[in-house]
Amino acid sequence: IMESRTQDKPEGEALHLHSAAKAETPDGRVIPQKILIPPNVYFTGTVNVDESTYMFSPKVLDRANVIEFNDVDLLNYENGTVSSDGYVMKEHDVRETVLPAAGETPFCTKADYIRIQAMDRNAGAHLSKILEILNPHHLHFGYRVVNEVSRYILHASDMLQNFKLEETLDIQILQKILPKFHGTQARLEEPLGKLLAFCCGSDTDYYQSSLPESEDIPKDAPFPRSAQKLARMIRNLKIQGYTSFIE
Repeated sequence: IMESRTQDKPEGEALHLHSAAKAETPDGRVIPQKILIPPNVYFTGTVNVDESTYMFSPKVLDRANVIEFNDVDLLNYENGTVSSDGYVMKEHDVRETVLPAAGETPFCTKADYIRIQAMDRNAGAHLSKILEILNPHHLHFGYRVVNEVSRYILHASDMLQNFKLEETLDIQILQKILPKFHGTQARLEEPLGKLLAFCCGSDTDYYQSSLPESEDIPKDAPFPRSAQKLARMIRNLKIQGYTSFIE
């Protein structure tokens, strides 16, 4: 329903609530039969994942950013603070900034990709290289992911104090591309190994050589967050013969 919004129909399709002639809340307020989801409404959620649960389907992952909460930092937990890693917003309140301008569709389009190409040609080059790695294994992503990554980069360039393309793209590789990977060693070892080499800025085929520990990822790696995650996923492949983004 949210994706039914278009430039000629920006309000999109209505969400059907009920078919009763009249419905009221316990305190007497009328419940409409249909409502429209306004563009200032966003959906987030949490889920506990273990061996008894299934990963989200690809069509859900294509439309979401997956953020893991795996780290346990007792020092900052005790102090009640969170250390910053440099990814800092210019403003505390960005609600107005992310709302679509008049006449603008609130969803990502090819125009976003064109804009990041005009901003920095390396953005498209990085995405093309990832597709080149994944295409032979039929693990590549589609235009929707390209457009959504592009919109994320555009927002980051406007909102971050010290915007860096590689840092922003690193987070998108981690949150939008890697979550879809799960499977056997025979299927994933080669593409994930090559993707790890790309994230490390290395020409080494890690699927054919010794794998670095996650803490040994080069400090000057262009995409260190994704590289560390890939190193753990590949190590699980070698130990268990199977891996998944969710640990």
